[in-house]
Amino acid sequence: MRRLIVFTTTWIALSTSGLRAAEPSWSAKMQQLSQVLPELLVDVSKENSLQNRSTLARVKKNTAKLAELSHRIAEAQKKKKGGPLDADPSIGMLSVIFEDEAKHAQIALNQGHLEYARSMLLSISSYCISCHTRTDFGPKFPVLKLDAKTDSLTTGEKADLFSATRQFDRALAEYEKIILDPKVMQENPFEWERAVKKMLAICVRVNKDPSHAIKVLKKIPKNTTSVGFLDARLKDWITSLEAWKKNPKGPLHSKTPLGKAKALMSAARGLQVYPADESGAVYYLRASAELHEVLRKKLPPRTLAEAFMLTGMAYESIDELKLWSLPEVYYQSCIRTYPHSTQAEHCYDRFEENIYTGYTGSSGTHLPEDVRKKLQELRQEATKKAK
Repeated sequence: MRRLIVFTTTWIALSTSGLRAAEPSWSAKMQQLSQVLPELLVDVSKENSLQNRSTLARVKKNTAKLAELSHRIAEAQKKKKGGPLDADPSIGMLSVIFEDEAKHAQIALNQGHLEYARSMLLSISSYCISCHTRTDFGPKFPVLKLDAKTDSLTTGEKADLFSATRQFDRALAEYEKIILDPKVMQENPFEWERAVKKMLAICVRVNKDPSHAIKVLKKIPKNTTSVGFLDARLKDWITSLEAWKKNPKGPLHSKTPLGKAKALMSAARGLQVYPADESGAVYYLRASAELHEVLRKKLPPRTLAEAFMLTGMAYESIDELKLWSLPEVYYQSCIRTYPHSTQAEHCYDRFEENIYTGYTGSSGTHLPEDVRKKLQELRQEATKKAK
């Protein structure tokens, strides 16, 4: 079920304040979260697992903890008290979505919609991964002690759990098992592609290490995937990584992060044959990392709105974690930050297109009343006032 995530003008103002010293409570919240996630993911990893009473009771208990923690994390970011050192407003955006998903999972559990709740909880680590793999900013934990029960997780689930808890070396090792498994390539090419994208996200945005990504991709035997376009994408990704390795500062003609991001996105578009073509993923990943650096700075509204728009466009193009709401969140932020401007109108156009695409199926387009109302409000806020 698709839901529209909405942010207020007040939240945007709070989220764009400058850097300040982190309070210890943020680290404590993250540690608590890393303790809840493993047991929760193990319990919901198996189909029909919630039919067992003791498992269901444990999942309800951990989901309640998760909902409470996610609320405290979101509140800390809004109030700028007990939050992280990183001033990137994306943390606030993701924490609000994370809180929303945790609450909906808790409601679904309490109402007896067990399989729906299970599917939501399975994907909850995506929000941790998306936050932790934005850039190389923040600590890395080589090994955190995890419950022995995590041995029952699939390779992909383990990899996601390691990414969610900032154990990037262990995550890469698990993703690489999937990437180099001929059986997965042949029988489940989309799970395989997902692992490749997540490996790229860590290598490009966190480790800034094109050499490792090249090494992994070159181990893949040629023409072993069952989907032809994936082979073509692999070639483009390797070529992009090799160009980066050869010239770490190229293809850049600007010394500012925003200028670098624009140049990288231009290079990405040059590789795309059609709008949804992901051949330029490496460039978009690099651009998104530069944009997150921009968002950490205190900027005038016009520049900040442009950065929000470009970040939304980058996430539309990579979407390696399938967080459907993320580009829309950046477009809303663009409109709220610099309303009644040409920039806001461009952001509204992209926002509206994303919404209509998301609510269009084989039976046509069906927009809920609250979504139509939100579109109308944002259109009014984006449209330039008559002189």
